[in-house]
Amino acid sequence: MHAPDRPPPDAHPARLILTLSLAATVGLGIGRFAYALVLPDMREDLGWSYSAAGFMNTINAVGYLVGALVASRLIQRVGWAAAIRLGTLACVAALATCALTGNFVALSLARLVLGLGAAAG
Repeated sequence: MHAPDRPPPDAHPARLILTLSLAATVGLGIGRFAYALVLPDMREDLGWSYSAAGFMNTINAVGYLVGALVASRLIQRVGWAAAIRLGTLACVAALATCALTGNFVALSLARLVLGLGAAAG
């Protein structure tokens, strides 16, 4: 058995680099920063006020903050590779939810989960 903070002995360096870069791309690039580009259209299409649109960004930041605070414990518990996988899967599921619904509560929960997943990834 190996320590959870060390890569498995058979892990190829290129695979590690690809895993880390894709996790950051999904969690931060698409989940957090690309959202700002579609937010004005979402606000207009869904009939949101500026306060509602701002809340969506705030709930995502809260999720990211909480996720960052608990990420080290998650990594200690499941290992860094599993934490990255779980975080990335949470991001993908939350992004899919955002694409499939216009419900404010569902979108709020998805943005929260997206922040948590981005921090874990």
